[in-house]
Amino acid sequence: MINDEYKVIIFSIIAGVAVWVFDAIMDTIIFYHLPFYSLLIADIPSHEIFIRVVILISFIIYGFIISRYVIRAKESETRYRQLFGNINDAIFVASLESNNMPGKFLEVNEETCKRLGYSREELSKLSPADISSPENILKIPMRIQKLMEDGRILFETVHVAKDGRHIPVEVNVHLLDFKGKPTVLAIARDITARRQAQEALEKAHEELEQRVIERTAELTEANRQLLREMEEHHLTSEKLRESEVRFRTLFQTAGSLIMFIDAAGCIREFNREAELAFGYSRGEVVGKDVVELLVPEAARELAAAGEKKVLDGRIIRGSEFSLKLRDGTERMFLWNANPLLDSQGQSTGIIVVGHDISERKQAEEAIKSERQRLFSLLEGLPAYICLYASDYTCSFVNRYFRERFGDPGNRPCYEFLHGCKILCEQCPTFRAFEDQTPQEFEWTTADGYTYQLYDYPFVDVDGSSTVLEMGIDITARKHAEEALKESQENLRRLYNRLIRVQEDERRRISQELHDEMGQTLLGMKLRISGVKEKLGKLKPRKEQKGMVADCDQLLQFLQAMVENIRQLSRDLSPAILEDLGLSAAIKNLCDEFCRNHGNIENCACTIEEIDNLLPPPDQINLYRIIQESFTNIGKHSEANRLALTLMRKKNRLAFDLWDNGVGFDPEEILRRHPGAKGLGLATLDERVRTLGGALRIESKKGEGTRLWFEVPLKDRG
Repeated sequence: MINDEYKVIIFSIIAGVAVWVFDAIMDTIIFYHLPFYSLLIADIPSHEIFIRVVILISFIIYGFIISRYVIRAKESETRYRQLFGNINDAIFVASLESNNMPGKFLEVNEETCKRLGYSREELSKLSPADISSPENILKIPMRIQKLMEDGRILFETVHVAKDGRHIPVEVNVHLLDFKGKPTVLAIARDITARRQAQEALEKAHEELEQRVIERTAELTEANRQLLREMEEHHLTSEKLRESEVRFRTLFQTAGSLIMFIDAAGCIREFNREAELAFGYSRGEVVGKDVVELLVPEAARELAAAGEKKVLDGRIIRGSEFSLKLRDGTERMFLWNANPLLDSQGQSTGIIVVGHDISERKQAEEAIKSERQRLFSLLEGLPAYICLYASDYTCSFVNRYFRERFGDPGNRPCYEFLHGCKILCEQCPTFRAFEDQTPQEFEWTTADGYTYQLYDYPFVDVDGSSTVLEMGIDITARKHAEEALKESQENLRRLYNRLIRVQEDERRRISQELHDEMGQTLLGMKLRISGVKEKLGKLKPRKEQKGMVADCDQLLQFLQAMVENIRQLSRDLSPAILEDLGLSAAIKNLCDEFCRNHGNIENCACTIEEIDNLLPPPDQINLYRIIQESFTNIGKHSEANRLALTLMRKKNRLAFDLWDNGVGFDPEEILRRHPGAKGLGLATLDERVRTLGGALRIESKKGEGTRLWFEVPLKDRG
């Protein structure tokens, strides 16, 4: 095979020869009109030879130059391929989509395929998001944004291999311009070993902090053992030296402050953590009195007394003590002090291990202050507050509680509030503890006070489960509600009495209209008919004809008046209700309404046999409800279709009336001033309530109206 550089040179020579031949052709055709062969080789003009030779040489030179660039590019590509393929880190190139999200992989090295378990063909169909763990996919847009701003980004993430393995990696990403398009070049380094080492180091550090006090005591014992072994076995000196190195390493790398103090109270050892905490170097403190150097003047007597106790053989655990730093400030420390004993068991010094707890103490004081502020606020609330522990004793009660119920002491709530020996049945506070959900309920005390109680479960600062209970005295409100309820019942009884009186009065007026006014008008009608007959028997005269016509008009007027009085009598007291029953009366009312309103084209009435379901007063009430509903439809609805359904549903009577009229907005009616609402809907609603039901209204402007309700039939006969 011919190398690429030789191909370029040969192509350049061929191009130069082609230009030579082309120039000869042009000279033959245009300039010299000589044979082509003569102008090509044999008889070439001198200036043409110069031009052609220069062009040919130029093409050859250009070919050599281009071949050198090809060689260098090929060498560069070879080095890139070797680096790209042999590097131990995964390298991949991905496009950047128009939405600034990484697209498919354009190129990956062999390490990427080996690490993730995919082939190059499989990876070319995937994107960086496809190999990222779910929790890291959401971070991709933020990282792309930072990459677009800075041009490069370094971060840690987790890749997911084909077999599901999660591989922690450190990724170094650069933004490149490839063929005029933004492209992402990423180098991913496997940091699994580093992560494991970090986790192991952190675990060892935690274990070291937890065991530092115990380990210090063990080291003390080991030191005594080493001293005895040194006296008894001189051949073990090397092992002793190794043990000393381990001790020093532990002493200096421990996460706690460690000091060795001799019997005279002078510092003999001072580890790195102590240097950082106090601001002194080891050389500055060794040999100096620890009390004089580190203990504030006001506490020196107490410190000296504690030092003496440890030298006498006592062990001090968890002692909180304030010490002075180099800059003069004071910080709080938690100390453990053990005596250092020699081979004879005599105390030769003290080993002190401590932790700086200043921040913790400040946090505790802040919590205590906030807790005190909260309790001060709860003390002044006009409601009782108590905090129940898990055993139902009160850890806190406010002043209102104490004034109302007394001091509960350590007694559980069911004992001092209810006088029980065991937890109350269906206890809401128990549900608050059990379900950890707020509870709301009412409680009436033995002396008649009623409280609205709210139980809120939470976890206290010490991790214990606690319930805060707030009780608001609603005795006055309950009395007011009962008085209002009684007033409403009295009003309803008064309303029912008024309805009965109204029906009795209607019946009396109807009877009088029928018996007295009807008979009087009938008598007038008969007498006018007699006058008309007498006028007809007399000798005809011109004025008699006018009197006869007047009699006819009077008779028609009286007939119309009689019909109106009969209709009024029926409306006031529907005799059909008593004669034929409720079902027939309602059907007759429906038919009569449709006859009297010519605009009603379709009137569907479905009425079951309900005569014996309601007592007579309730039958009249139901009849009036339907009568008033029809009146409202006739006055306001402009409907041409309506449907009435009245049927029994188990132990209830269901009423449903619909029309397709102009409708109205119920909310607008309710928002009106009471004087502007009218009595129609209010009367219907009260009549339905009297029957034990609740009136429901559905209506929209232009979409008709629907009224429905159900009334109970229990104990109705």
